[in-house]
Amino acid sequence: GLTPERLNRLTRAETGKAALDLVHERLAREACRRLAYVAAPLSRLAFELGFEDPAYFCRFFKRRIGHSPREYRRAAMDVVSA
Repeated sequence: GLTPERLNRLTRAETGKAALDLVHERLAREACRRLAYVAAPLSRLAFELGFEDPAYFCRFFKRRIGHSPREYRRAAMDVVSA
């Protein structure tokens, strides 16, 4: 029952971030968790997270996290096995 503008005003007042930024932040956090703990192909993880195009997921992830999903998974595996 809220307009997008009202929702953004409310979330900015509480968090200092726009509603979409909060959604993207949570989505990136879930992607990190799955990359670290789920041994599934990137394309499957992308589809499970709601991305229709695995390439777009990779671009989204790199823009949000600073590393490609493959690089992130490799680094997470190194930490776990160390």
